[in-house]
Amino acid sequence: MAGSMQEYDDIQNAYIGELDAALDMLNDWWDRAGENTGLAEKTGLPRNRRWPTGRAGYPRVIAIFRKYFLQVDELNDWNQIAFDGFDSKATEEELWSGPVEEPTLFHRNPRDLLIFDLRDIRHDLFEIMQGMVFVPIGLNHNKDRV
Repeated sequence: MAGSMQEYDDIQNAYIGELDAALDMLNDWWDRAGENTGLAEKTGLPRNRRWPTGRAGYPRVIAIFRKYFLQVDELNDWNQIAFDGFDSKATEEELWSGPVEEPTLFHRNPRDLLIFDLRDIRHDLFEIMQGMVFVPIGLNHNKDRV
């Protein structure tokens, strides 16, 4: 199940759609998390110090980012398996039919696709997601991404 660049585009488009769907809820939360709630007075910290990741720290945004990060990572894994499984030693029959074309290894860095590429295609979302200063992905005891 090797992927193509179109599959990465499809993941990115679904990600953008899901972020768009969460924007109203996100902006409402951000407004409530601001100084107008009195949190700054209670904690002694302005909003940007209390929430240094900005709107990217909203739990729904983190969940969306994780979901699509793992999809990109899985597609990268499948592409690597397909590329590694290619046998460059063509059989005699394959040689008669023409040169054997080596597959292309498609790979995208999830942070590039989900954060940095937004700069050029959806700057409003990039402004939010550049606050994702950590990757909320870990490894379990079997070294599986979680």
